[in-house]
Amino acid sequence: MAQKNVININPSVLAWARKESGMDMGHILKTLEIDHPTYQLWERFGNNIPFGKLKILAKIFQRQIAVFFLPEVPEKTERPIDNRNLKDFNAKLSPETSLSIRRANRYCELLNDLNPAPCYNAIYTWIQELRTTFYDPKRIDSEKITGWIRGRIGVSIDQQLAASSQSQAYRMWRAAFENNLGIPTFQFKMPVQEVQGFSLNNNVPYCIALNSRHSVTGRIFTLFHELGHLIKRQSGICFPEKVEDNQILELECNAFAGMLLIPGEIVKPLDSADDIRSFSNRLKVGSEVYLRRLKGLNMIDDRRFLELLSETEDRIIAPAKGFGRTTNIEKAVNSRGQHLFDSVAGAAANNRISYGLASDILGLKINHLLNY
Repeated sequence: MAQKNVININPSVLAWARKESGMDMGHILKTLEIDHPTYQLWERFGNNIPFGKLKILAKIFQRQIAVFFLPEVPEKTERPIDNRNLKDFNAKLSPETSLSIRRANRYCELLNDLNPAPCYNAIYTWIQELRTTFYDPKRIDSEKITGWIRGRIGVSIDQQLAASSQSQAYRMWRAAFENNLGIPTFQFKMPVQEVQGFSLNNNVPYCIALNSRHSVTGRIFTLFHELGHLIKRQSGICFPEKVEDNQILELECNAFAGMLLIPGEIVKPLDSADDIRSFSNRLKVGSEVYLRRLKGLNMIDDRRFLELLSETEDRIIAPAKGFGRTTNIEKAVNSRGQHLFDSVAGAAANNRISYGLASDILGLKINHLLNY
């Protein structure tokens, strides 16, 4: 008698899903409560898989069950260039980071469906203007270039100083990137010792994703660092706080970010760790970022730079905990950005996509969307 509740799937898709997830085989087997030979048979033949186990596989690999019945293996997720210092990290990306890259690609593909490429290309004329104005510069860590870009971002120094907190400044920068530069910004939980952020430029819209487990000032800096990569026509996986002297491109993007966040005209020749920390807090940037600006402008010598660096060390990985309750809608916006949220919620309200798809993309229950 045939065994009940067993089904056949495309074994090649199962193998693809495992590789794409980055999951350790030991974890997969433990979660499924099966041995390795059994799993190997599933990936080889795809026969007689208990439906209950298939549901577990879908959860492990963060895929819909229907994926395993596809006749053809989907394309591999396009990944940005790995700019991390691999002496400190494993070359293999963690499952959390791999999933974040998949999600960012999926979000951008959906945005391109909802707001076709011409919409974003019209916004991205500022990139061509930049290249024309500065004759397609080889390097972007220039006070003139960053001053021009800051004008396009549309946030003044007075607005930066007036922000009531680092979190408010972060929200202000994200809104400016989305509204004035046309770059959606996402937040994902990723291992704090693996990645601080990444950017994608394979198709429009371009996007920047940040690690929500890092400090707020760290995320602000990474936002600008990744903008540097996009302007240089690159995708990248980065950890801006861990850059070595031979990582020329990363150093350039770090200098670019520092110049944008702290324009030369407001830099004061401070020589006290307390003064540096105080002024950095007003600017909502890390003390080290300000200290490196001093060094870049030759306002401090190497010896004093190293002394102050040890005194102003403030690269706190864990983000500050917020106060009060956050609604489900606010959580969805914080993670996916206002542009994606508005595009998806609006498309569902106008019957361009189903509420089921909108619910899946935004991580919300359908009733939350219907009441929004």
